[in-house]
Amino acid sequence: MSFFKNLDWGNWFLGMWIAIATGVSTAGLASIALYFQKPNEHNPLHAEFWISGAIIMAMTSGKDFFLYLNQNPAPKFKKREETVEVTKPTAKGGTVTATTKDTSVVPIDEPLPGVPKPAGKEKLCE
Repeated sequence: MSFFKNLDWGNWFLGMWIAIATGVSTAGLASIALYFQKPNEHNPLHAEFWISGAIIMAMTSGKDFFLYLNQNPAPKFKKREETVEVTKPTAKGGTVTATTKDTSVVPIDEPLPGVPKPAGKEKLCE
């Protein structure tokens, strides 16, 4: 189905990965802070250090992951940027260059099954 090809899956999964990696790094820093605060109890040689680190990692990664999904529940449509550069001669023998940048959403080739076409926007779904 072409609808799924027009979505920006790469950036969406990258955002999820960054959210999880941020939670893991937060857990690592929190575990080190616990070690400095109570070196006898939270020593890397003891199991408590790794258990508390895993719990902190699960909580912070989950929080960041679900915050990302709250802000980006689905991937966005791919965008296409087109830059047009036009050079025109002037009356005095010089040239003027005009650059135009146009950003547009990649059109969907076929409509979703069961979804009616919007009125007045038939070109988007053709």
